[in-house]
Amino acid sequence: MLDKRHEALIKRFSKASTTKDVRTMWLAALEQGDIPGAYWAVLTHPATDRPLVQEVFGEVHMLSHLVGRSNRLDISRLQKLQRELDERDAKVAKQEARLLNAAKERSELLRRIEEMEQTVIRLAARQNSNPGTEDEKSPVTSRLQKLDAEKVRSDVLVARLQESEDKQRQTESRANRLSRQVAELQHELAAVNTVLNVENTPEVPPGASSQALLYVGGRRGLFDRLRTLAERHGYELFIHDGGVEDNISLLPGLVSQTSAALFPVDCISHSAAGLVKRLCQDEQKKFVPLRTASLASFIAAVSAERLANYHTPSI
Repeated sequence: MLDKRHEALIKRFSKASTTKDVRTMWLAALEQGDIPGAYWAVLTHPATDRPLVQEVFGEVHMLSHLVGRSNRLDISRLQKLQRELDERDAKVAKQEARLLNAAKERSELLRRIEEMEQTVIRLAARQNSNPGTEDEKSPVTSRLQKLDAEKVRSDVLVARLQESEDKQRQTESRANRLSRQVAELQHELAAVNTVLNVENTPEVPPGASSQALLYVGGRRGLFDRLRTLAERHGYELFIHDGGVEDNISLLPGLVSQTSAALFPVDCISHSAAGLVKRLCQDEQKKFVPLRTASLASFIAAVSAERLANYHTPSI
């Protein structure tokens, strides 16, 4: 089964006739990130000796530690975000309860103010129809003073209500952002786990072999790994560093050759991101912002169903 799965790499390694040649081809595959097939090709090669097996096994073992540590960090961050989201939900519920109570209190105040206004009107009408001493006018004055006090209290309550509503909107906005971030991390983690599960990961997804993607920005040290991952999902990947070393004038031509452009929002200049977005709009191409410049974000984005959810940007 493994021979059939990694037939292409086994044929490539069959050209090596010495242990040195096998080690050289292994190091090249390791640099490109094509680990599973090359690993099996080394283990089954007739020129592989015991020191080379130990060397290759050690490198794969170290990679498994690195990948495991990365997944644990993602899971820990995901759990922390979930706790923060739960706390925000609780705060939103408390805010809504306070707002409801404040609204009821305000309605009651308005009802009382209206009643007092009607009482003052009746007293004033009675006073005008039957004028008397200053002492007889005191009930009207007292009612007016109480009415003014209630209006002041109502204004204070309205201000407090507005402040509470503003805080609730801010809390809900942050809760929504956290929800989106949690969903993003869950999607990325699932995508990474799928790629790491070599037994269940197809080399080329159906219907994706003819598309080309453009990746702008990011970290140069990951470019080869990104190309390998894209090829695994059936895409040809063009990469532009966003103007650090690559000429920015190459972007229009690259956009025209691809079906979608991706960029990590944490590792690209605003000018480069804006230019690619405008070019994609002009060319009617999809534009996919990635959460980070990590391999996990890229893996999550290159799944066929994920790219299908993005549309041509409008500015």
